[in-house]
Amino acid sequence: MRKFAVTLMISAFVAIGSAAELWEKSGTNYESLTAAEKQAQLWEQVTSNPKSNDWFPAYELGGLFVEGMSSTLKWVGDTFENGWLGVRSKYIHTVGNTAQVKYTPVSNSEGYTGIFASGADHGLIRLSAAKQFDKTKSTAAEAYDNFTPGFGLKFLRDGVPSGNLVAMYGVNGFDSWNFFKMDFSNHIPDAQGLALTLVAKKFATATPFVQYVGLSDIATYDQHGKKTDSPKFPFQLVFEPTLKNKFSDDFTEDFQDQLASIPANTLLYKVYSLATPSSSKVHIGDLTIKSQLVRSYFGDRYLFFKHQDIQEDLVFKPEWKSDLKVHSSRCPFSMVKEAAKELAKTVLKL
Repeated sequence: MRKFAVTLMISAFVAIGSAAELWEKSGTNYESLTAAEKQAQLWEQVTSNPKSNDWFPAYELGGLFVEGMSSTLKWVGDTFENGWLGVRSKYIHTVGNTAQVKYTPVSNSEGYTGIFASGADHGLIRLSAAKQFDKTKSTAAEAYDNFTPGFGLKFLRDGVPSGNLVAMYGVNGFDSWNFFKMDFSNHIPDAQGLALTLVAKKFATATPFVQYVGLSDIATYDQHGKKTDSPKFPFQLVFEPTLKNKFSDDFTEDFQDQLASIPANTLLYKVYSLATPSSSKVHIGDLTIKSQLVRSYFGDRYLFFKHQDIQEDLVFKPEWKSDLKVHSSRCPFSMVKEAAKELAKTVLKL
């Protein structure tokens, strides 16, 4: 009887672990779908609940330092991994708006492959703030290190996993509450301040190149799932907003309300590439939203944008390595400990 009970419990756990939730969009069966079919499934989930997720209270943000970072770079799927310990929490960029998006290449002589050549008729873009901000600090100057916009971009492809990237101006933001004030890039400047430096150190436990997102995967498969064994891709992308003057530099309303006011079929960003670290930028394509930018619990809680490790780009372009900054993978907790010791020394001298 005991053996039967144990077997029954194990079977129950296996069943629970293997039963996919409705929101899960990963795995062989899902990836075998066309880009249009994936788009339809994802958008159904995006629009199923128009309520944003809640910001994490400050005392819970320490959970970021407990979670492993490798799945951010390695997990394959359009939603977070649903493991035995549950779904990962989105401690950074917790709240945002999501829209359908298409990428249209423009005439250029760069010769890039994959999505860069074929374009992407189906995709998602999620515009978000990296952390909860203080609206009472309403001037443009007070937006710096307070309001920190960025986006995740997902290009859907037939029969193969999506191509993804993330982009920001910088993790400290800039002197404006206008989401579209500055260009974004997949190469992000160094963090300023202890808290953000610690976050960078945490990411460095997964890759020494925490400031960069790779592009070789986007160049490996086109939107039809056709693969090239010799992908050609740029060193860096720059996203130039077309709405630089649409919103005030001072705070007037929540960024989510502003984003929701942008109509479908708006050209949101012109996309520029830098072929090499020393190249000038070249206009290679346009990003246009095909829907409004909507609030979405699914987008906030479950939608996943893989951060491709730029080390995968270096397999094809090893000469770029000298132009990339390497971050130490020292444990962030040891840094906190050292900072506390230095603070104690300072206090004792007073």
